[in-house]
Amino acid sequence: TTGCVRKVAAGVELQAALNVSKPGEQLVLTAGERYVGNFVLPKKEGAGWITIRSAAMDRLPAEGRRVQPSHTAAMPKLISPNSAPALATAPGAAFYRVVGIEFALADDVANNFDLIALGSGALTNLGHVPHDLIFDRVYVHGHPSAALKRGFALNSAATVIANSYIADCHVD
Repeated sequence: TTGCVRKVAAGVELQAALNVSKPGEQLVLTAGERYVGNFVLPKKEGAGWITIRSAAMDRLPAEGRRVQPSHTAAMPKLISPNSAPALATAPGAAFYRVVGIEFALADDVANNFDLIALGSGALTNLGHVPHDLIFDRVYVHGHPSAALKRGFALNSAATVIANSYIADCHVD
C-alpha cells in the first residue's frame, strides 16, 4: 500500500472509514476492540488495494503462518449483532485485503447464515461479482449455541482465504 494509514475507532466510524477509503490506503483497527455492526465493503474506482488490518500485527504470526484462537487479544473483532453478515460486499467491490481480524457473532445471536458474505448467489451480471479479495490470518467463528451456517459465503471471484482459523460453523 502507498496511501495514507487511517486509524479507525470502534463503532459506526468503521463504515464511514470504509466509505471514504481510497485504493492504496490502510484502515488500522484497534486490537481487542469490538466493532459491532453489519459492515459493507463498497465498490471503489481506481487501482490499488485497500487493506483493513489489526494495529497489533507484530503480535500475530508472520505472513505465511496460521493464526489460532489464542491470538484474539491482538485482533480487532467485527461482531454481527443479528442474523446479517458482520462483513459483506457491495456489488462489484474489489481489491480488499483483510488481515489479522476476528469475525464473530454477538452472544445473543441464535441464527446467522453467513458471517462473511462475499457477493450473492442472486448476482446475474458478471460486473457485479466481487473479486480480488484476500483474507489473511483471520479468525472466523460462531459460538456453541448459535446456528451459523457458513463462516464465508463465497459468491466472488479471485478470493483467497489464507492462514486463517474457522470454527463453530454448524446448524443442528
